[in-house]
Amino acid sequence: MIIHNSLFSQSKKDQQYLFEIGLVDSLYSKTLGEYRKIWVHVPESVTSDKNKKYPVLIVLDGDTQLLKIRAILQQLERVKVPEMIIIGVDNNTNRLRDLTPTKPHNPSPASPLPGGGEKFTQFIQNELLPYVDSKYPTTPYRTFFGHSIGGLLVLNSLFLNSASFDNYIAIEPSLWRGGDYDYLKEYSTYLKNTQFFQKSLFVGVANTMSRLNLNLDTTSVLKDNSRATEHIRHILTFAKTASETNQNKLNFDWKYYDNEDHNSVVLRSTYDALCFLFSWYPENKNDLMKIKNADTPVDEALNIFNKRNKELSSHFGYTVMPEEQVINRLGYQLLSMGQSEKSYAFFKMNIDYYPKSPNVYDSMADYFESEKDKENALKYARIAYEISGEDYYKDRIKKLESNK
Repeated sequence: MIIHNSLFSQSKKDQQYLFEIGLVDSLYSKTLGEYRKIWVHVPESVTSDKNKKYPVLIVLDGDTQLLKIRAILQQLERVKVPEMIIIGVDNNTNRLRDLTPTKPHNPSPASPLPGGGEKFTQFIQNELLPYVDSKYPTTPYRTFFGHSIGGLLVLNSLFLNSASFDNYIAIEPSLWRGGDYDYLKEYSTYLKNTQFFQKSLFVGVANTMSRLNLNLDTTSVLKDNSRATEHIRHILTFAKTASETNQNKLNFDWKYYDNEDHNSVVLRSTYDALCFLFSWYPENKNDLMKIKNADTPVDEALNIFNKRNKELSSHFGYTVMPEEQVINRLGYQLLSMGQSEKSYAFFKMNIDYYPKSPNVYDSMADYFESEKDKENALKYARIAYEISGEDYYKDRIKKLESNK
């Protein structure tokens, strides 16, 4: 008891948490006529590279969803997906108003103010995104995430306002919520008559039938006409239509989760969604093996490496520079494998890409030191010190001079 009480009597300043996620920010929206809170997560790598910029992931219902999505990204980033800035948007003021695209003629007494989704979309496009771009290190490549009625707004954004985002994640979208407005019919028409060049959509569907004890599956439920299955019938019909409509150029996939319900499905489906949307991002392991192969000439190795950046640039729609740490790590790996000429080429590439980084010159100093060329090792160590002024490089220079 004494230990328990002493632990919880510590001030918040003294408490240490495993991690912290999201800076709280806000902006005033003229469109909505109110302040809107957002949570912003910027990757930690920004501290080592002040010039680095990141794709953006906009998350509706940010107060409940951002933590989950950040945990998933932490497992995937740099391997299966790029690092991203996550913007969690607060929808607690009036969630139904924010996320319902249209206002039914006969709204339910339980939700008297739906139908503000178009205005909320305008807020995201015309105010939130410009604000985020002006304040945080973003690129124009963006992904839009929503669950439930948030998923409905994501679909509505794809069909009516697709210019702002490249990727769309709609988990359990509430297509049934239109009342006297038929979202399913409207969106199916867009699927058949609209071109979605370089747009991608993933839809996650949970098993909301299991709690009904109706002994239905994803095929038989489509023949059911009860109100209880309306939600899943709408999503499955939409997914079937999207899968069968190939001429619209939409990069589409969906997945049904038999063992997940409406809320639990978020984690698994978001993981699958990100892997699908960024299926082109992971490094080609065969290419990496070929670069490291001692029989691969230097020029060919450099061409293989640069090919990936050209492919990434094509997908992102802007020039992508290889990461300093990736080049650096490859240079050291090649050096340890006895491929000094190839190692030098990659260290030189890093200097060409990042001439203001002291680390790239320090790595080149390591290369020349391994080659017993102390004069050039000193030369690059001195450049690193001139750029940074850090004691580490000063001490290294002294050590190299004493070993001359």
